[in-house]
Amino acid sequence: MLRSGVPTRIVVDEAVPEAKRPPIVEAVRAALSGQAIDDLIAVVSRLPDGRLRVYINHIEDPSFVASIEAALSRL
Repeated sequence: MLRSGVPTRIVVDEAVPEAKRPPIVEAVRAALSGQAIDDLIAVVSRLPDGRLRVYINHIEDPSFVASIEAALSRL
């Protein structure tokens, strides 16, 4: 499926410090830029232990999502 220009939406949990949100959004956006799927929505949640969990609609590749989470852990 070719992208029709529908923007990717990225939502970051309010529990993530405000200063860290822009780099997280940019990292997720960069990771998703190569996906040929319309209307992607990514949600980044902060777990009680501080780790970030990423949920993305239409993507069911655990290794892809794990690679994004690993990149976010280095921010």
